[in-house]
Amino acid sequence: MKRLLKPFILIFILAWTANIASCAVQGEYQGVVGNLCVDAETGANINCYDALPTGGFPIVYAWDQGYTSVVGSLSIVEDKFVAKLIWANFTIYFLLFSAFNFGRHKFQLTQSRNGKSL
Repeated sequence: MKRLLKPFILIFILAWTANIASCAVQGEYQGVVGNLCVDAETGANINCYDALPTGGFPIVYAWDQGYTSVVGSLSIVEDKFVAKLIWANFTIYFLLFSAFNFGRHKFQLTQSRNGKSL
């Protein structure tokens, strides 16, 4: 059981690290950054839109909320993070690292059965 627990813990930590680091892969979306823009046709005040960053890869799970936070930066306190999407991203990384570990283990078994050293 200990032999299985050590790789599981390592894969778990790697998956969370990759998930958090994936927030550095930023995209953008058009979001509200204020409400003091003037409509050219009517002269009425309307919402202002600008490109705001998103974070997360391969599934986007963080969006900058331009009307409540510093525009152009992601923050855990001020911006929108969706827990279900964070877990989905984590699951993808966990499965990816698990598949790599399984393949590596199978390769090592094949090599040891053929009498080849690694």
